[in-house]
Amino acid sequence: MYSCNKVPTFGAKNILSAAMNLFSVFSLYRKLCWFALLASFSMPLVAQTTNLPTVISQLLAEHLDEENNYGSLSIGVFFDGQPQYYFHGTIDSDTALIAPNEHTLYRIGSISKVITNTLYHALVKNKTVSPQQSIGSLLPDTLTQQNPVLNTISLHQLATHTAGFPNKPFNIVQTIIDKDNPYANYSLEDMYHYLSTFHPLIVDNKPAPSNFQYSHFGIGLLAHLLETATQQSYTQLIEQYVSRPLQCHDLCLLPNDEQQMRTVEGHNFAGRPTETIDFLSLYGSEGLWASLDDMMKFVYANIEGSIDYLRSTQEAYYPTQMKHVKTCAGWYAIDRNKNVPTIYTHSGRIGGYSNYIGFIPEWNMGVIIMSNTTQRVDNIGIELLSNLVLKHRWQAKKDK
Repeated sequence: MYSCNKVPTFGAKNILSAAMNLFSVFSLYRKLCWFALLASFSMPLVAQTTNLPTVISQLLAEHLDEENNYGSLSIGVFFDGQPQYYFHGTIDSDTALIAPNEHTLYRIGSISKVITNTLYHALVKNKTVSPQQSIGSLLPDTLTQQNPVLNTISLHQLATHTAGFPNKPFNIVQTIIDKDNPYANYSLEDMYHYLSTFHPLIVDNKPAPSNFQYSHFGIGLLAHLLETATQQSYTQLIEQYVSRPLQCHDLCLLPNDEQQMRTVEGHNFAGRPTETIDFLSLYGSEGLWASLDDMMKFVYANIEGSIDYLRSTQEAYYPTQMKHVKTCAGWYAIDRNKNVPTIYTHSGRIGGYSNYIGFIPEWNMGVIIMSNTTQRVDNIGIELLSNLVLKHRWQAKKDK
């Protein structure tokens, strides 16, 4: 089942193989960085007019088979700047199975990295930190004396995954008690111990694909350094630069008692409930919770572009190992075809939750999908975004 509000009509599926491949690479990202960013889809051809609920229903019918154990899906769509909400499945409550809504809280996993980068850019704009500032300048002197290489790594490199940090630090395995809760015991002391002997996996500072190394650790460290620079907690920084200005009141690191009542339990591939993953030190990488309403406001602010530090997260810097995909200090930027503007995207999966965001500021459109299952939702989001692209092009042609 799914519910929706009123939406515009537009043309649906069939394959336009000659149109473009916007994204490509699911398997490569898994191999390189344990992050599956789908980067290709073929565009559907507008063959008939139909409405968006019908398209979503068709997509869910295609992807939600007996092997896909989606507990619930909360879907947000922007088209011509108008927000639309759709909901599929049910969630457990104390008394019954109920449908999710725009205020249901999900763990957003690696989309937290975009929030951390938003904080970074806000602090760059107000000159609290600078992109070329070394990470060593925000670490204890004893640590940089022990490992001077820390003075050669910039905040900019952390933000763009070009500092040479691995996905996870080698010493995290020594702290794991529960393999399903790998970050629960990784402390700030453990982080500093790792940094004391760290040497970059890459040392060439030229903007080449070999510089890109997707790193949970790197963005987790960035969040900690921003706390050090401001003498504020991560939660306080989110409140100041995201929650208050954008009215994202449920975006949080630790849900309060009232929010806890609206969190949805995660599920693994077999559809069984998962335990909540805890963080001691690397929460800025994957630790945040949010509602669909929060993410719609956040993405719309990125589309609308009036906040300068949000626009900065969309500045493409370095190519990745994937053709046409660049890493920004926040999003990933996909430029594949001259007929379609840059697509900004990120996805996140952690502990029984999977999420996808893709949007095109120039065309005022975007897609957000949040789910309480480990099963990835990228493919649904990509196909839905492709339909919006074709709707835009169909309307533009019709208006000529």
